[in-house]
Amino acid sequence: MASSRRRTHFIMRHFQSEKEVFQWRSYPPFDGFVVNIQYDRANYIAEIARMVQAGKKYFRYYSSIDYQFSATNFGGLDPPDEATFFNWIRDNVQFNGSTSFKRLRVPPTGTGAAVGLFNFYNAFGVERRELIPWKDVTGTLMQSLAQKMVDLAGAPGGVTIPCSGIFLDQTWLDHDTWMYATNMASGHGNVKETDDPYFTPLDYTTAATNYGTPSSGWGDHRAAFIAFVNYLQARMAVQNPAAIVLSNGQHKTSAGSTTVPKPWFIENAWNNVADVGPDQQAANWAQAQVHRLSDSRNVLSLTTFGAANGATGCPEILAFWKANGGWLSINGDGSLAGEINRETANMDAAMMQGGHY
Repeated sequence: MASSRRRTHFIMRHFQSEKEVFQWRSYPPFDGFVVNIQYDRANYIAEIARMVQAGKKYFRYYSSIDYQFSATNFGGLDPPDEATFFNWIRDNVQFNGSTSFKRLRVPPTGTGAAVGLFNFYNAFGVERRELIPWKDVTGTLMQSLAQKMVDLAGAPGGVTIPCSGIFLDQTWLDHDTWMYATNMASGHGNVKETDDPYFTPLDYTTAATNYGTPSSGWGDHRAAFIAFVNYLQARMAVQNPAAIVLSNGQHKTSAGSTTVPKPWFIENAWNNVADVGPDQQAANWAQAQVHRLSDSRNVLSLTTFGAANGATGCPEILAFWKANGGWLSINGDGSLAGEINRETANMDAAMMQGGHY
């Protein structure tokens, strides 16, 4: 006789490359996955579909803070028509046709502008990706962008795949100094597909003055971004009432009196130094537990490092997950030792999950 118990504990996996997607059968058991579909390659989309057919929930990754480069002039060897989303946002938001449109730059027009560049990711060579000026992305354009994200999540490369939601990364309500590059150049000038002259980096203080409000810092940016997340959630629910927009970013503390709409991906729950500082481990973990329990859709996330898992919060997080259920995500720091520890922790979670069906 089959067990009447229902599933209560779920594991989410983040694929960092196409190679990992094709290796999915070799990993410890998992229930859902996040994938960044940069190019609509037929074999890649087909493999994602196979995972969904095997019963795994699929979440499409999008960044909310920066314009990623598409597969045209700055996209390497891939044909332009394979970078569907990147080309759409580039043609309709970052540029309007071939000329600059919604770009975080001062002055707003002209070839001598400085542009806000995201400090954490290169595009190609020494170029940085450009920050998105949410304060300026309003109305019809915001709605069109949300609808495009939902449409492409459910039909990447034109192939219909049941989508459980969108993973919206870098959902910071306010900009901060650490986001801004100071020593890199934009890969784009005033006209799309030209790199002469390059725009120079925009300093944080000037950006805050022009894209926030004097009385509330990044208040205008914040209001526009929250409106976008709410609209994206509404459009996602139209496609599938059970689907969600999972926000990853500013979730442990609020900016002013506002927070990013839930559900949240609670990244680095044991200790996220970007949120609360390197000496706030206990407070950080306490907040993560409260936030996880505040909404059953929230995901608790642990990062593994080169140090042993026992020293980086893994036993504590697994014990909490065992007691409370819900979604758990384990991600490595990118180092070889961190990735080995990641798979060890994932296997520990899968073994623990076996008693919770």
